[in-house]
Amino acid sequence: MNLLHKVFVSETFQKLANTKRISRFIGRLSDAHVPKPMLRMLIKWFVRSYKVDLQEYDFDFDKITNFNAFFTRQFLPNQRSFKGLISSPVEGHVLECGNLQKKGTVTIKGKKFDLALPNCLVPIQEGSFVTIYLSPADYHRFHAPFDMEITKIGYFPGILKSVNEKNVANDENLYCNNEHITLSGKSEFGDFYYVIIGAIAVGRIILSISENLFKDNVRQDIEVDIKVKKGAEVGYFELGSTVILVLDTLLFAQIDRQPNSRVLLGDGLVNRAP
Repeated sequence: MNLLHKVFVSETFQKLANTKRISRFIGRLSDAHVPKPMLRMLIKWFVRSYKVDLQEYDFDFDKITNFNAFFTRQFLPNQRSFKGLISSPVEGHVLECGNLQKKGTVTIKGKKFDLALPNCLVPIQEGSFVTIYLSPADYHRFHAPFDMEITKIGYFPGILKSVNEKNVANDENLYCNNEHITLSGKSEFGDFYYVIIGAIAVGRIILSISENLFKDNVRQDIEVDIKVKKGAEVGYFELGSTVILVLDTLLFAQIDRQPNSRVLLGDGLVNRAP
């Protein structure tokens, strides 16, 4: 981890700084067109710092004009396949999985999060969940883990703090308080909630399945009718964060992975019916 990243995610910095304003500023910088030699140097520094393997990606230095074009890079064809009944929607690390506890709470890194809070947009009391964290080095597009019939999209403007392990353990309901989008609807596995959580330096969360529906800093819930096939792209982060999947059934309790285990996009999370 490089020095700049350590400063950004430090508890002191996040207490003193306006992290949302800083994050929006970083987002604008990432969109800015800069001279190609300078952009190439920046990307090579990032690749070295975070040990990014560019061989898997459809990426050409000569075709990009800003940092976001690099950060939201796509895989080359056939690099990933979607396996099992329910596939991983992202590339990252499985933090926790299991059943929802009393009143819709989950425990992540020893800290309880109340997913049934109004700002969390997950109004259920029973079910199961899985939480996957995306590091700065990871692929930052998120996909459908199964065939989804999305009936509502909710946006909560919230704050933008780091979701690293230390902050998650120390900050009450950090996931719920951070800016996030929740997709909800129906699937063959039950009603689902797909929570896409922003973090410090996330300039934007973009939904590929729909045009930008939301005004910055305005809480919204929008009724929709969007069908997405398993494996299809749903959207992308313009800097990394976390995805929480919730079902009103207990299927995610079957996931056999240790906390912090690496998961690739499309890996089988649930491979058989109960």
